[in-house]
Amino acid sequence: MAAAEGACLNHVSRESSDIKRLAKFYLEIFGFEQIESPNFVEFEVIWLKLSPNFYLHLINRNPETKLPEGPWSAASPVADPKHLPRGHHICFSVSNFDSFVQTLKEKGIETHETIQPDGKTKQVFFFDPDGNGLEVASRSNCVPSNLHVYSEYQPPPHTAEMSQEQPRWPQAEQEPIRYGDVFLVSGNLASKPIAPQDAAMMQTAEASVLGQTQKGGPAAVMQSAANRNERAGLVGHGDISDVAGEQGVTVVEIDVPVGRYVEPTPVQQTIPGGPVQAAITIGEALEATAQTAGNKPVDQSDAAAIQAAETRATGSNVVTPGGVAATAQSAATFNAGMTRDEDKIKLTDVLTGVTVKLPADKAATRQDAEGVIAAELRNNPNMTTHPGGVAASVAAAARLNEGVP
Repeated sequence: MAAAEGACLNHVSRESSDIKRLAKFYLEIFGFEQIESPNFVEFEVIWLKLSPNFYLHLINRNPETKLPEGPWSAASPVADPKHLPRGHHICFSVSNFDSFVQTLKEKGIETHETIQPDGKTKQVFFFDPDGNGLEVASRSNCVPSNLHVYSEYQPPPHTAEMSQEQPRWPQAEQEPIRYGDVFLVSGNLASKPIAPQDAAMMQTAEASVLGQTQKGGPAAVMQSAANRNERAGLVGHGDISDVAGEQGVTVVEIDVPVGRYVEPTPVQQTIPGGPVQAAITIGEALEATAQTAGNKPVDQSDAAAIQAAETRATGSNVVTPGGVAATAQSAATFNAGMTRDEDKIKLTDVLTGVTVKLPADKAATRQDAEGVIAAELRNNPNMTTHPGGVAASVAAAARLNEGVP
């Protein structure tokens, strides 16, 4: 029987005479995030995290130690990466192996490339600035490339208008509710079943523009239809229609005498004499999540996505003590010990009023969305994102901003 019970890897530590230089390398090359670290009086440290749970502790080298600083500090240093396959090294996996290797070469980093005997897994070996051995292996499923949450439903011009009548649900129990049953549409779109991801994207877009989803509005109708289709087993929870995946969605608010009308329109469309839509910030996208997925208990994937969003909104890799990301992480940790959902902290508890809580904010971009999506995916055991969740909201905001001048 092993001496340790419940053992797991906590962190890897590297001592260095220049921890800032070493931290910069891991931030730029591997996408680590700098997290809050203890304030030791005798020496400086920098703690880094690579989601979901890999921690790298960089510690200021003790000049009085007799330990070698790294492979290059040996009496006869060997800096040739060809020796690393049988030497000490840490290995990471990436889904963009070829472009990653090209980036290393562009940065002037000496590499050694090889391939495993299976003929499938590519490998590249190199050193960090302190001479620590590193390997990166190709792995197609490291971060899924099917980021379907990045698209939003966007019907072509003049092909979809909200019907003023009540939705006409199909009578047959095994017949899906299609776009033609809910909207006045023509062409191929009319025959497409409304899928859960389509509805989630419409919810996010509607909440981003109007502040919340509208009772009886397009998003609510689509969500009801998608729920029925899913319960009947006619669509899967992660399904998305090809039109939604390829074209996306935009919601434009138009003031009319009888109230507000929410019209799905192309991004490029403008309203003569109407107000110009301002770019949606990351903070506003997070607040939209409180509307679209507010009742969801906060888990580790939410906390990671919120941290990634805060990092991009503020431009700082340091998690702000007591900030939104820190609060989300505390909520996820608390919820992990709870068994009943009603006792857990919800997203609305963390994200309501987030624009006031953030020390800085910026308009959401495609790059921001990709970072938040990747963080949420990496921390979800099923490698999926939550419909209407943090990643979906930031993605919707970024997509909407592409049409803002």
